[in-house]
Amino acid sequence: GPPMEPAQRFAEASRYAGELLVQLAPALEAFSKEVYHRDITPRNIQVSESNGQPSFGLVDFGLAVDAAKWRRQEEGAGDLGGDGRYWPASAWFVFSYGTQELERHPAMHQEYRTCLDIHSLGLTALRCFVEMLPSLESPAVRAAVPGAERALLALHALQNAWGRCWSDARRFWQPIYDAFRGTGNFKELRAAYLSARVHRIICGDFLALRAALAEANQACKGAPKSSGLAGVPSLCDALLLMLQAAQEGEHLATSALDRCAVDHGKSADVSPASISTCSGSFDGDGDDDGRSASSSS
Repeated sequence: GPPMEPAQRFAEASRYAGELLVQLAPALEAFSKEVYHRDITPRNIQVSESNGQPSFGLVDFGLAVDAAKWRRQEEGAGDLGGDGRYWPASAWFVFSYGTQELERHPAMHQEYRTCLDIHSLGLTALRCFVEMLPSLESPAVRAAVPGAERALLALHALQNAWGRCWSDARRFWQPIYDAFRGTGNFKELRAAYLSARVHRIICGDFLALRAALAEANQACKGAPKSSGLAGVPSLCDALLLMLQAAQEGEHLATSALDRCAVDHGKSADVSPASISTCSGSFDGDGDDDGRSASSSS
């Protein structure tokens, strides 16, 4: 068909990313009582479309672990695994320091033990949204949505924050992936990543991403309805719940992380209902080279 107008593309981007969350977050809650998938990436999400309506499904439970054993850190519960580009900061911490050191940092421990799937689903939805947006530097796009200048600046900042996040995750993941394939030394890598405080770099990326999401949330609320941006605030609300940035020494009392333990029944803030109706509707009038691995920590 003919190319979509910018407003249509904005609306389609938030609708698709929103549908991904609305459809898969309830599935996560349902099976997280029993298992954690631990490898939620675009490669493991099937999509079909009927009459313009996408349907998403999660596949490949090859790295899944028993959820109760994983939360309790039982022997044989499973080691660090999956695609590191979709790891939270706590997983990078575990790669460098191991799981025992994690116990000294309650917020990161909670994130690693209960939030891996919700985090990677959030990153996948954010990637979907950002990659579906029209060029925000194009004068033609800016001219096509008058009155939305602040929103476009905020979305451009979000794109940049995502770009830094993705770039860092890729460059730190590649040597680990190579080591899984036998062309690198895990011990040397761990020492190098510990020295470079890689988990802090990743955490900084997520803090910047959260700030950009918060600004996009506010900016798009003020955009004209004709801009196609009406669904963006709801999406940002959901992503802010899903993409946390746990830090060393942070305690649960000062952390939002307990909100993402979807399996504990205490996390009303990140229940599928709250994700799918964060502020209303997501409607607003990629290609992935799959790389997963499983490692001993």
